[in-house]
Amino acid sequence: MAESFTALIIARCVSGIASGKISVAQAIIADVTTPENRAKGMGMIGAAFGLGFTLGPAIGAFMVGNDPSNPDFQSPMFLAAGLSVVGLILAFFTVKESLSEEDRLVARETTKLAYFDQLKLVFSSSAIAWLMGTFFIVSFVFSQVETLFPLWTERNYGWAPKELGYCFAYIGVILVIVQGKLIGPLTKWLGEPKLLLVGLAFLSAGLFLTTAAFHFGIFIVAITFMSLGIAILNPTQSALLSFAAVKGQQGSTLGIANTFSGFGRVLGPLWGGIFFEFVDYDMPLLIGGTITLVFLILITRVVRRFSALEKAQTAS
Repeated sequence: MAESFTALIIARCVSGIASGKISVAQAIIADVTTPENRAKGMGMIGAAFGLGFTLGPAIGAFMVGNDPSNPDFQSPMFLAAGLSVVGLILAFFTVKESLSEEDRLVARETTKLAYFDQLKLVFSSSAIAWLMGTFFIVSFVFSQVETLFPLWTERNYGWAPKELGYCFAYIGVILVIVQGKLIGPLTKWLGEPKLLLVGLAFLSAGLFLTTAAFHFGIFIVAITFMSLGIAILNPTQSALLSFAAVKGQQGSTLGIANTFSGFGRVLGPLWGGIFFEFVDYDMPLLIGGTITLVFLILITRVVRRFSALEKAQTAS
């Protein structure tokens, strides 16, 4: 309903504040799942996102209509608002308190601390700092792909929005399959720490391959690698962070992690856009692949700490 840019910004700010529900949902999953099934639980959230990522743009494009001179931008927004109301009703009647009374007491005591003391508590483990870095790096790198892809594919392949929609639908299908069905078996096979490295390797390889996608077949392989990397990383890094978090502080810790992701989504497109415009349109992908690869090499040294945290939670 916004009729000015200021009203639009205010509406988007409200939406941004409301996105804190994601951290709450992840914290609930961390509370109600066993350590060995936690990545699978986080994967179900990711699969839901993937399904929305696939269906949302298609439904929105259909509702906007085919008349470019008179597009209907309000109907998709009203539908989205209605779906949010449905989600609110479902949450009201189905979501129960997941923290035990003991953990709630710990959480209440923690909230009495000064803000920076709470941050010290959250970052009490160096493993948490590394995982926060993972949230930032993954978001920083992939946000460049999301925002610059329309321009990149238009320059390389002459794609229109329809072809781009098919591409995003393909990415969404991979997210649904991996996070909905495969993340559990993969976690049992490799464990979350090694799976984190696999996800970073896939993401980096996909970014590098995209810059060499002179043939459409190479492009499909590159997109598949990138999508697999993101599909593996999102639930895995959340599961690992819930292992490392102080007892009763999963929600706060995941909330801070999503703040790091938010910074990545702000800085990634700005950084990538500058290099795309003034250097070369492959440069954001090359830099993103290099950053991911360097971070992969650095974090390999501390994977053992993640393994120890995982074993400690499983034993408890």
